[in-house]
Amino acid sequence: MATNLEFIKSVKIEDNTTATSITNCFNANYDVYQFVVRGQTSVDTSPAFYSMRLIDSGGSVISDAEYDYANLYLKSNASYSENRNTGVTSWVEPLGETDASPESAGAVVTIYNPYSSSSYTFATFQSVFSVSGVTKGGKRIAVHKVTETITGINIFRPSGSELGAGTFTVYGVK
Repeated sequence: MATNLEFIKSVKIEDNTTATSITNCFNANYDVYQFVVRGQTSVDTSPAFYSMRLIDSGGSVISDAEYDYANLYLKSNASYSENRNTGVTSWVEPLGETDASPESAGAVVTIYNPYSSSSYTFATFQSVFSVSGVTKGGKRIAVHKVTETITGINIFRPSGSELGAGTFTVYGVK
């Protein structure tokens, strides 16, 4: 696979929003994209995680039960843990979780074939995050099991709580 990253856009997420959409970031120019997530925080003092949904070519957030994922958590204070699910309405915990500032999360998300209307959209996630003073890492794989053109992503808190600050930078991979 090629390794040249070409900048597409950068989006700063502000504190106290309930969801953020990064739109018009996928197109026919690339088959593979990378999102680099920096400084994702929480506005809560209890651990909070984020979920991700895709946005279709009509601009709608896809919330049907079309997502599968598997997560592996690597913990500095305990043995690893796993979770997975199929036929759900979002990818759960793709970026890890955080709690009270100054703890934060960072991640690299690779998304494959989102703009192709003849292929499923696949993703891999690698993250590092801190919760209650414990450093954790995560590796995840995911698929959206419908062949449709995807043009963006939506980040939200499943609990309906607010997001913390962070920066998402999108690159096309050549």
